[in-house]
Amino acid sequence: MLKKILIICDEFPPGFGPRMGYISKYLLKYNWQVFVVSPLYENNTNHLIDLVPISVNVTHIFVSSDDISTFGKRKIRRFARAFIFGPFVKGTHTITNMVNACKEIIEHNKINLILCSSSSLFPIPIAYKLSKVYSLPYMIDLRDIYEQYPADKNICMRISFNILRYRRNYFLRKASALTTISKWHLTILKKINPNSHLIYNGFDPELFFTIEMPKNKVFQIKYTGTISTGGIGMRDPNMLFNTIKSLHKANIISPQTFRIQFYTNSYTAELISSLSKQYEIFEYFEVFAPVPVKEVPQILATADILLILANKSSNKGPKGIITTKIFEYMAMKKPILCIPSDDSFIKDMIITANVGFAAENQEAAYEYIKNKYEEWKNDIPSSFSPDMDYINSYSRISQAEDFSNLFNKILS
Repeated sequence: MLKKILIICDEFPPGFGPRMGYISKYLLKYNWQVFVVSPLYENNTNHLIDLVPISVNVTHIFVSSDDISTFGKRKIRRFARAFIFGPFVKGTHTITNMVNACKEIIEHNKINLILCSSSSLFPIPIAYKLSKVYSLPYMIDLRDIYEQYPADKNICMRISFNILRYRRNYFLRKASALTTISKWHLTILKKINPNSHLIYNGFDPELFFTIEMPKNKVFQIKYTGTISTGGIGMRDPNMLFNTIKSLHKANIISPQTFRIQFYTNSYTAELISSLSKQYEIFEYFEVFAPVPVKEVPQILATADILLILANKSSNKGPKGIITTKIFEYMAMKKPILCIPSDDSFIKDMIITANVGFAAENQEAAYEYIKNKYEEWKNDIPSSFSPDMDYINSYSRISQAEDFSNLFNKILS
């Protein structure tokens, strides 16, 4: 017999919500019928439009551009809203519409459990309120937490984050269970709610797998994603640009046979364009718009190196960050370069899976790219041999099973 779960999240496909999207896709396999309530933002790029099957019941609450809060305006009201709901939704009508949609689902279906997935505070208070009204257990999946970000120099932002963290922790303590995406996050959350669990992100095995391709006419390094989240403090491209400039000056590479391609948003496109001109290597870079998720594997399959931009994990820098790209890249069995190395989880995964290199410094990155380029140029077979048993442990199907097991444990 199917059990029923209501998932309330801050974003869901076709918006950028891959974690809950993939979970919803595979939970039916473990006898869970899924209902979802989520905002749908006007500026959504629709790049995950085909991710979720029709068996998932999705209710989107439309949020116009005018409803998205902006920093620096009406600060007192913004802080008041942030104290209650989180910083990303302007006004209360979005909250009210989400609550009403959830109530209708609960009252017309025998919902067994509420799952709230968030990267901030919103919409956790909604899940808490509904759990109290309908006497349903609720759990919270935290994809990001305030503590992971580099310390902000802006005192207003620090105060805002402290308020949000204080409010968030109240709801976390009340939850039946918490889940999160890295060991570092788990350590933080266990101090708040001991019933916290680690369920990594992963890759969809129906989309991401080895695709044999002929040799490229031009050596290609590819990156799919943005640099805008958290800015350069989270993902620093400067070591990459310095390395390419050094390879160019040494006459190791030329624009005729070497390209770095970004599939990204307009913000990152402008940043890449600006940096490539600043470093005087603009002819090596090509920037394309984001593509639907089903087209991404074909793009990755044609890469000679798959690129991850990171920054060193530290007390004052990013902490516990594991980009979803690492899992999808690993599944493609292509060489990965993490630059600069995070000196943490991403580096450990690359080493364990034997899928590439995490560059601690510019000299190491220089040698790695040079060696891969010369292998390509001289048709030298690569000794690349990934650990597929390790990689396959990050399948989204396994992730859905882990969630299902936890759901059943909460209900038992």
